[in-house]
Amino acid sequence: MPRALRSVPRATFEDLDAAIEERPPVDDRLVHSLPMTAIRPSPRNPRQRMVVDELKDSLDVHGLLQAIVVRRRGPGYELIAGHRRYEAAKQLGWATIDAKVLDKTPPRPTSSRSLRICSARTSRQAKRRKRSES
Repeated sequence: MPRALRSVPRATFEDLDAAIEERPPVDDRLVHSLPMTAIRPSPRNPRQRMVVDELKDSLDVHGLLQAIVVRRRGPGYELIAGHRRYEAAKQLGWATIDAKVLDKTPPRPTSSRSLRICSARTSRQAKRRKRSES
């Protein structure tokens, strides 16, 4: 064995545990299978009444073709997209459903015009502050 390798200490399982605690592994799964009971519909859903009979028949025959989208809220998940699919699966008595879990809600897209307006407003406020201080 070369002399340089003899001086390097061997890694142990404790070292591995410490490394995992320091930097947890990335959850790279795109879709998770979540229990239906852990998912709450969003109060922001514009649909108050959902007719899902046709979708229910489709889910029964073909299964779920597109996962629903949820975000973590407290001990469970809040439904973001796929309210009709969730409702149909619930009526079919499914125990779990495939879901894409978003850890963070993506920011709202802003137009370049609104950014220019905000930037102009901020610079005007800064100029006023400078004038009032002098």
